[in-house]
Amino acid sequence: MWIQIWTALITLLLMKYLKEISKYGWSLSNLIAFLRMNLFVKIQLSEWLDNPFKPPEDISIENRQQNLF
Repeated sequence: MWIQIWTALITLLLMKYLKEISKYGWSLSNLIAFLRMNLFVKIQLSEWLDNPFKPPEDISIENRQQNLF
């Protein structure tokens, strides 16, 4: 039981820290909800925190092949 309480407190502290370092005007509940939706999306967290509605860059296979050769 104590491990769950400590885990929740640490998570809340990390979320508040991310809210403070971001340049976007996040509310804590919106930040947590958006992070939950993007949990398995490969993004740069620092860039996403500052500009969450920027469209992702095209990283398709064709685009990467042109960059390699």
